[in-house]
Amino acid sequence: MPQAHRLGDGRWTNCALGLFQRPREDHKPLPPAQRRKSHWRHLPKAPTVNSSHSVTESFAPEAIETFLPSSAKAPVQNVVLELQRAAKQLGAARLGIAEASDDSQASERFAAWIERGYFGEMNYLKSPRVGPEQLLPGAKSVLVLAFSYGAELVRRPARSVAAYAEGPDYHHVLKLRLRALGQQCAELLGTRVRARLCVDTAPLLERRWAERAGIGFTGKSTLTVAPGLGTAFVLGELIIDQALPASRPVRDGCGECTACLNVCPTGAFVDAYTLDARRCIAYLTIEHKGSIAYDLRAGIGERVFGCDECQRVCPYNASRKLPKRSLDLEPESFDEPDLVGLLTLSSSAYRKWVQGTARRRTSRAQLQRNAAIAIGNRGREADVPVLCTTLNRSAYPVVRAHVAWALGQIGGLAALDALSARISSEPDQTVQSEITRALRRFASLNANQGLATEPTAS
Repeated sequence: MPQAHRLGDGRWTNCALGLFQRPREDHKPLPPAQRRKSHWRHLPKAPTVNSSHSVTESFAPEAIETFLPSSAKAPVQNVVLELQRAAKQLGAARLGIAEASDDSQASERFAAWIERGYFGEMNYLKSPRVGPEQLLPGAKSVLVLAFSYGAELVRRPARSVAAYAEGPDYHHVLKLRLRALGQQCAELLGTRVRARLCVDTAPLLERRWAERAGIGFTGKSTLTVAPGLGTAFVLGELIIDQALPASRPVRDGCGECTACLNVCPTGAFVDAYTLDARRCIAYLTIEHKGSIAYDLRAGIGERVFGCDECQRVCPYNASRKLPKRSLDLEPESFDEPDLVGLLTLSSSAYRKWVQGTARRRTSRAQLQRNAAIAIGNRGREADVPVLCTTLNRSAYPVVRAHVAWALGQIGGLAALDALSARISSEPDQTVQSEITRALRRFASLNANQGLATEPTAS
């Protein structure tokens, strides 16, 4: 899981092997003739969910893998040291091991967080978090790997896209690395190893397991803080049925520091160690589908996907000697996106921009909504013409609504004319409300400046 408050970046209803997804509610089966020709018939049947079986139990068998040693040989003497070396060769910055025992206290704290409603619209998080034994019967150890995406990147001033999302999709990268580590376990132990691979796709409290495995401690920002590594890393877990010596936990090192709590642009921290996702920019720009609360838009700034602000000020990311980004997570090239380009993104351009990255988590409409907010916060009059065009042409009400807000933020007679002309023909009530609010803002500002509030004649 990425260290950027990406709560549930991958839905755990997806099979960990990536073979199938839970069918959409509007899914219609193919006619028999077409179904016989479809390659989908070769895939496992999607599990059914009923009151007597949890989704976890239904998905677990397809997610379990078995690794066999290539030859019969005695286990090496220092398995942990050899695994550390293997993890490093695979690109991991750190490997920790925890005993696969249940953690009821952590589960209770998570349930209390859910009960307070801090999860927002991420309803998949309402399913109970489970222990390793429920994901892999006979689980003995949990191996946690941390892959750096570069503390030097999160130290930069605010950018439009969170650092972890600049490169390839970490889900695919880490699954391949975990699978390779599973084979290494079988080779080093000289026996069959059954394993479950988890990369933000299982109902597992990943950061808690990172803490138990000695990767780091949970900071006040709720991120895992690893001394000597910082916070800029993604996590992957390999649950195995073989017992290994556990790593030592890392002591809490936040002390009196509250930099992360104080810097949050939208005030998302209820208190130290408690995040209200409904106010978090990462949640708002990635997970939240609808209209963003009016009082939170200014705090989003020019961000369109995620936020690194709490990481930027963390003292543990300040050292210049921290590990660089893992080569596997290095983008071929990445330039700051053009906000106007995102606002007018075609469907094909959208697919190209998100392909092979974690950015695919956000829909085209969400990206355009986010771009409208960013353009409004940037406040350039030169952007008004494209906003006016989008207000009249966008097929997405959520985009038109936030474009109306952006026009109200930038102001000017052209913006006033466009809003006034659109309100009578706008079919969506939410967009109408946004236009009305923007026009009231015009009236208020103009009244204070002693200017006319009527639009110009067309």
